[in-house]
Amino acid sequence: MTSSHTLIEAFSCKLRQLIPPYLTPIYSGTLIGERALSRSLISDLKNLLGASKVVDDEAIVSLYAREPTGLTSRAAAVVFPESSLDVSKLLSYAYRHEIPVYPQGSTTDLSGGALPSPEGVIVSLERMNRVLGVSVLDSTVDVEAGVRLGDLNVELARYGY
Repeated sequence: MTSSHTLIEAFSCKLRQLIPPYLTPIYSGTLIGERALSRSLISDLKNLLGASKVVDDEAIVSLYAREPTGLTSRAAAVVFPESSLDVSKLLSYAYRHEIPVYPQGSTTDLSGGALPSPEGVIVSLERMNRVLGVSVLDSTVDVEAGVRLGDLNVELARYGY
């Protein structure tokens, strides 16, 4: 074992001691090794979609990898598509490389079904939040996947609904 390896292990051990108990499931495992494995995935996603649409900061990812019940997990990144083209690019890449994808709306699932795996990516649809059209004649509305109910109600109020 080299001295640099010993130093990394000591740092990793000390880091685990500083993590609050409620975050321990998120950070368990080999921090250095897992981050190195996901580097190429993150780089590919940033090249594919743009750096502003891919977040791999562990603190931010951990916020998206939990549920209101307190159940937590980990993921390689959170991706924020802004269009159906972004979603299509991401899903094509994920399919080709067998990357698990976890779509996410407002994360109100209370059963653990939305918890990602560490090698997967969370797809937050919150930036796809536009009302695309309202048809009073047909009583229909076209929206993107991330539209919040309150925002939709404000738009519908303009039409007397």
